[in-house]
Amino acid sequence: MPLKIIGVGFGRTGTLSLKTALQELGFGPCYHMEDMFRNENDVDSWLKALKGDKVDWQRLFSDYQSSVDFPGCVYFEQLATEFPDAKFILTVRDPEKWYESAYRTIFTARPSVASILKVLVYLPFSKKARKIFRCALHNKGLLFDGVFKCGVKNRDEVMKVFDEHNRSVQAAIPKEKLLVFEVKEGWGPLCEFLGVPVPETEFPRINQSEDFETKMVKKLFEL
Repeated sequence: MPLKIIGVGFGRTGTLSLKTALQELGFGPCYHMEDMFRNENDVDSWLKALKGDKVDWQRLFSDYQSSVDFPGCVYFEQLATEFPDAKFILTVRDPEKWYESAYRTIFTARPSVASILKVLVYLPFSKKARKIFRCALHNKGLLFDGVFKCGVKNRDEVMKVFDEHNRSVQAAIPKEKLLVFEVKEGWGPLCEFLGVPVPETEFPRINQSEDFETKMVKKLFEL
């Protein structure tokens, strides 16, 4: 199935809340960074994208109706070309609050030494260990050597990258196909943009800052 909704906001702008909301509205499954770790062959496609090689986006997203977060948001121009009928959602947030959240989580959270050693020990014998290792190499290449090559401790430059990405999205995507959205706005703007009824349930608000390192990172590196 072709992607119908493409989330183009950076991680830590409420992307997991948006993923949950989209799935509740019937636009699932929704692709998220977690799926790259979960799906056996996806990292091969993302490594191709990282090198600038041709990617079969249709195959990569064949089981999904929507996508949010890294790594997909980085390739919004390619996805706009590949899925011309898709709608785009740019999740935004105060840059300083975004940086503080990103620095506490995706920029600095690391698996335990024991988890790293276990993956390395199992590399010759475990296909899953090799996949986890390649996913970690991809994320290093995409985020730390790529998008945020200025250095994640360089607060002003990182916030500049954040702002430039948001401006680039708004310049590239036609206004009628783009929703600039803060998750604190809730169902209203999202449902109006997508042309669906507002659910009776509360808008999902998922914040993993408190347990990102202990739960999320541990989960991604589990063998």
